[in-house]
Amino acid sequence: MPIKRKTNNAPTSAKKSKSTTPHYAAKDLGLDAKKLTKLHKSIGELKAATDAMKDHPIKGDVLSKARELILSRRATSFYIDLGDGKSLLMKPNTRRYPLNDTAAEAIERVIEFDDEEKPTGYDVSDYYQESQEIKLDADSIHDRLGEDEYATFQADLAEFLAKRKLGDCWEMSSTLTAKPDFYQTSRFGLPLEINQKIEEIQPQVISITAKQEIQNDDD
Repeated sequence: MPIKRKTNNAPTSAKKSKSTTPHYAAKDLGLDAKKLTKLHKSIGELKAATDAMKDHPIKGDVLSKARELILSRRATSFYIDLGDGKSLLMKPNTRRYPLNDTAAEAIERVIEFDDEEKPTGYDVSDYYQESQEIKLDADSIHDRLGEDEYATFQADLAEFLAKRKLGDCWEMSSTLTAKPDFYQTSRFGLPLEINQKIEEIQPQVISITAKQEIQNDDD
């Protein structure tokens, strides 16, 4: 039986709930309101500049070229010179992030099989490692056992789980993460086309920093 929709008698414009966060005057806190106004302006300008950087139309082109250089020339950090002592420092982040299941399966596929589903001869385990994590529902275990036996559980976990049949109180999960030397060396043992496919699945984070060389005037 279909559910009858209720008539909505709510006002067309939602009323904004009044904030309960207290307000304090700068002078009552012993602070200089004029100086705080300058700080307020600087914070606003920084946010505006950060937003502009995120949405800058050429940023995507720069990052694309940076990835191309990193993979084809085995580059790490490098500068893009702009003239007049100005340059952009491109610095890849070598932090390794765990892959979700979908990305892990995709990367394993592109490393070990080509587009025609033929083995490439490369093994994903040479470049990525699996990490496992076991989680226990300690509250449930404590409630079932009581304080004294919970102390025993802490002292001898493996034997305790087997003896008390607490298999439903823990779970094990695994993640795939690039090996420690992946971004610095080992990934360059893979063909360029495989590395490009990996970038499509999990792009390496690359920071862009504006640099200005100080020019010394010779009198």
